[in-house]
Amino acid sequence: MVSQSPIRSDLHGKRVLLIDHCQATREARAAVLRSHGVEVHEAEEISAARFLWQPHVYDLVMLDARRYSSEATREFYEQIKVQVPGSKSFSSPGPQSTSRIHGPVKSPAITPRANSGVRR
Repeated sequence: MVSQSPIRSDLHGKRVLLIDHCQATREARAAVLRSHGVEVHEAEEISAARFLWQPHVYDLVMLDARRYSSEATREFYEQIKVQVPGSKSFSSPGPQSTSRIHGPVKSPAITPRANSGVRR
């Protein structure tokens, strides 16, 4: 019996909100995550991500903070921290900054509005 990669088993079934204004980059990152069994919801802008984001729905929010204003990024992280006390955020040394949101997935699938800049 072939054992599963520890990374794959840790990610399988998780929900990620992926925010990136570059469609090609967003689609490439989403494809990698989906290949590991992650459910990915995509947003092009922080405003669209704020529409999608709900407490205890996502296990991880991925955002390249360099591509957005520091104020918009900080406000979004503050929204998360207020609604999910104990959530943690961190920045990776690489090109992607991320915020980890702790809490179980409790919500059914989200249906975004048409033309909201959101892709599922």
